[in-house]
Amino acid sequence: MHELLTNDRAEARVDAYLGAIMRGDEYTALALWQLDEKVTRAGVPDRRMAVTGVLISARPTAYRVLKTEWWTTCCDPHLVDGPRNAGLARIQVAIDGADTYVFDVLTHDTVYWGDAAGNPPHNWTLRDVYRSGDRPLFFLRALSQGGMLAYHEANDHKAARSARRAPPT
Repeated sequence: MHELLTNDRAEARVDAYLGAIMRGDEYTALALWQLDEKVTRAGVPDRRMAVTGVLISARPTAYRVLKTEWWTTCCDPHLVDGPRNAGLARIQVAIDGADTYVFDVLTHDTVYWGDAAGNPPHNWTLRDVYRSGDRPLFFLRALSQGGMLAYHEANDHKAARSARRAPPT
């Protein structure tokens, strides 16, 4: 309920950032893409400046969300059905005049326990934005635990094997 009343939704962070981009407001866009105050991840500050600059230069007038994946961020990262137990929203967005980008929006403290902690407010925070197909720089724990990209790579291989085995139609 808190998230509806305060608009603390992962999608709202993407909307705010892209709204600033479409207005040409680089200062606000950079402020909305928050750097982690505890640990600066290698490459994230440079990516933040570069991607924001590229998107401002593209002068987009519209965008559309293509897909949202919800991931847990505690223990063993894995896909879940929605935001209730998620600590990461990976949102794929087609941006007119630019390309398709992925927005990684995490809970402010990164680790979110969901039901196990009584579902406290998420405090969603934009942490990484990158061109679709590039690797994330911020939430690397999932990579080392066989999460996000490993999940996609495994499913890509499964799909390729299934396509090879599928009878002609």
